[in-house]
Amino acid sequence: MTLPSQRTLHDGFGSGSLTRAIDNPFATHQTDRLEFVLQHQTWDELWQRWSALDFRAAIVGPHGTGKTTLLEELGRQLVQRDPTAAAPFHLFVSRNPRDHEGERRQLLRAGQQGRWLLIDGLERWAWWRRLSWLRGEGKAYRTLITAHQNTWIPTLYQTTANWDLLCHLLNQLVPQADECFWQAARELWRKNAGNTRETLRAFYDWWAENGRRQTLTGD
Repeated sequence: MTLPSQRTLHDGFGSGSLTRAIDNPFATHQTDRLEFVLQHQTWDELWQRWSALDFRAAIVGPHGTGKTTLLEELGRQLVQRDPTAAAPFHLFVSRNPRDHEGERRQLLRAGQQGRWLLIDGLERWAWWRRLSWLRGEGKAYRTLITAHQNTWIPTLYQTTANWDLLCHLLNQLVPQADECFWQAARELWRKNAGNTRETLRAFYDWWAENGRRQTLTGD
């Protein structure tokens, strides 16, 4: 969801004042800064597991639970851990099946160049194309994919819908929130069936209507 940076929003309290969209703590430029929070392990332990899997693995979990965020974070860490390595190739798989053969060729070319392959949304490929890549021509390449369920390569990390994790993220975005805010959090979490991404998106509109109260409370 792209949020305009210059649009203004009524604060919802009848004061006539306006809040710029860029000041909304749930605007994408704010939520995109949130770091992935590993559960029950350290980053070094995650890397050790990935190494033990010959750097071919999947991040598995429901919609909106941080798979893409973790994929991108590991991509950044790749560059930090081995600055001399070729830049990883990050592919966000198209929803249009007509693009998938071209994507396969891009991955093959990048793999032959020695680049790490970070593939977001490989499940959009037909099952036979995924199987052919993961068990066939792409088997030799260092690969990390995201998936909603177990696939033909081992799972590196399982993301989950986690209320405590959502609370941690909300505390980063709104450090001094009142009970009204937390009531809204519980309701939006329920409405979005534990989807963290959609809950944060829903909070953008909630803040446009109620955020001034939070600002005053924080002062």
